[in-house]
Parts: sequence; C-alpha cells; structure tokens
Amino acid sequence: MEFGSLEGDIRELRMYAEINGHKVSGQPDIIRGTVIDDYKTTKSVPGEPKEDHRIQVSCYRLIAHLQNPPIEIDENAFITYMSMGEHKRLPMKLWDLETTKKWMGEELAKRYALLASDEPPNFEDHFSTKHWKCGYDEAHSYCEVRRACTNMQMIPEAEPRRRKVKESSA
Repeated sequence: MEFGSLEGDIRELRMYAEINGHKVSGQPDIIRGTVIDDYKTTKSVPGEPKEDHRIQVSCYRLIAHLQNPPIEIDENAFITYMSMGEHKRLPMKLWDLETTKKWMGEELAKRYALLASDEPPNFEDHFSTKHWKCGYDEAHSYCEVRRACTNMQMIPEAEPRRRKVKESSA
C-alpha cells in the first residue's frame, strides 16, 4: 500500500473480493479518508462525470466494503478528468451498495456465461463502441471475453507494434 502526501491517503491499493462466487478486484487511485478520488485522462474534459466512471468507482466502493476489515467509503466521490489543455475535478454520487452488488452480479454472470459458451458473442450486442471497454472497430475491441473471441477466431489478434531501434555507431 502506498501512502500519498496527505497523512492517511491510500494510493492505488489493489483490493480483492468475491461477488456471487466470482473473484473481482479494483484499484482506486486515491482513498482519502472515506472518499474515493479517481483520475481519468481524456481528449476533452466533460462537463459532468461519465456514467461508466460512476459505475467503476461504485464498484471500487463495494469491493472496499467487502474487505476484512471493511474500508468504509462515502457515497460522495470525485473524478478528476485531465486533458492536454485542462483538468477538472468533478463531484459525483455513487450507487448504493445493494444496487452495485446487484449490477456486478448480473454483469459477472453474463461475462462468465460467455466465457463458458461455445458460441462467440454477437458483435453488435457485445463489441460496439457504446461499451466503454470496446475499441473503435471489431479489430481493436477489448473486453473480458476478448481472449475467448480471439480463440474462436471471431476477432483477429492485433499486430504487435514494432519500435524502431536506432543503430549504434559503435
């Protein structure tokens, strides 16, 4: 566990929990007292927190609550958006613990069912740009079931990027 510049800050603590029999983990950027403060880099800073980020930080809160001993987190949190031109720290209300646990349980069940299935997921339902973890197109999409889809040859592996190496003059 790393401690931040303010006494008591917990930075980038990896936490683990079990939700409906599925292991999950989360790593908020900072827990300051009972408040999570998470950072996001972006091309343009939004006017209000994105819902996907509210969900992510709500999941951090639930995972923290399930620690032994529990790390109690307020329903109030912050997302700091940073672009090349500006940064903005926005407050947000998190989901309550029961709503978060229900959502996580449903999402985990769907993902594990896809991983156990012999059928690849429908691209439109699962790999569209409306999902925050997906890329711009079929070849660049990513999510928890990417490996399974790739193995089923539904999505081709991306070509590895090769760095140019300067030749030594020696």
